[in-house]
Amino acid sequence: MKARTRTALTATAALTLVGCPQLLSDDWRTVVEGTDGGGEGGSSSSGSGASGSGGDASSGSHADGGVDASSDATLEASSSSGGSGSGSGATSASSGATSGGGSSGGSTGGGSSSGSALDSGSSGSSSGSASSSGAGCGASSGDAAPGTVLASGQSGPKGIAIDSANVYWTTGGSVFQLPKGGGTPLPLASGTGPWGVAVADGYVYFGITNGGGFFSVPVDGGATTFLADQGAYSIAIDATNFYWGTPNGNIMQMSRAAGSNENYLTPNINVFAIAVDSSYVYWSNPSGAIQSIPIGGGSVTSLTNQTSKPQGLAVDATHLYWVNATNGEVSSMPIGGGTVTALATGQQTPTGLALYGGTLYWTNDIPTCGTVMKVPAGGGAVVTVASGQDGPFAIAVDATSAYWTNDGGQVMKASR
Repeated sequence: MKARTRTALTATAALTLVGCPQLLSDDWRTVVEGTDGGGEGGSSSSGSGASGSGGDASSGSHADGGVDASSDATLEASSSSGGSGSGSGATSASSGATSGGGSSGGSTGGGSSSGSALDSGSSGSSSGSASSSGAGCGASSGDAAPGTVLASGQSGPKGIAIDSANVYWTTGGSVFQLPKGGGTPLPLASGTGPWGVAVADGYVYFGITNGGGFFSVPVDGGATTFLADQGAYSIAIDATNFYWGTPNGNIMQMSRAAGSNENYLTPNINVFAIAVDSSYVYWSNPSGAIQSIPIGGGSVTSLTNQTSKPQGLAVDATHLYWVNATNGEVSSMPIGGGTVTALATGQQTPTGLALYGGTLYWTNDIPTCGTVMKVPAGGGAVVTVASGQDGPFAIAVDATSAYWTNDGGQVMKASR
């Protein structure tokens, strides 16, 4: 691995992020399964905070999928190539982390904001949908309730992460925090292009695109700290390290210890979504492959090419899981490679993915008629969690609820 020295910089106020004029279109998010207290221990998944021991890790994406670890969480993030937008998310299996991000696959994209004004974000009502109840959407939209609006009026919400108390998300110009029960969104950082997001140990970690950097900020607000110069579309966290996929196609690793340097695990690799267990880093590749590398570095292994634009990615103790945006399948495979099994078919642009309590949750990214779905990780009945959504994108899950962002500008919640 090639080590790169990073320069530490701590801001005295919320950092204004600059330098990302345009985010790419496809993205991904990640979800992690863990115990119920983000950032306290063991399992991880894309998009959630890690907690306790054991657990599943996963990641998801809007068009392609993205990341993070925790008992509660799910994560999304990133876009890698072209206008179709690909994303990546990471999930970690030990410390509590959650992250998310990305833009919708080519439809709304993740356009940058001016980098100055914060999205004010209104708090949501106790009930209601992002658009409509789903009338006129067709049978594929399901008949579930539309869910609860936690925040509306957001400008292109992308990644999402959760811990035991709060929901965190990124927009084209800001990073926000909101209690899970609702309230007024709290801006944590502002600027152009925050994308991937994760939470662990009292800090929110986020990356910005176009090489803009990797940062942290306290969960309740405060000084923003620069951690590394490589931007992050997707983020995964375990007990000892950060992992993230960069806008220019690298997978990075950095110790969580203060003063550490960032290392290249794999340079020049296209990454959509990312997930981590105790031994390997896994990612979905725009070519349609699911690949891995040891967390300590080594050779890249292609585990399968039987994918169709893989987006969100998750991992547990025995299997990898991902969603295929092109052919509408939710798939699984043993972590060492082998037979690919379709757990759900006929889905419409599945993007974000989360794994919690042995159940997979994903978003079908359709404007106005989008859905949030679930299926047992071992196979079984496919169930609609929420319908009538305006482009559901990133997703995170805890013991009671699923949380997701809508391209239409909402942050949503529904009983899982």
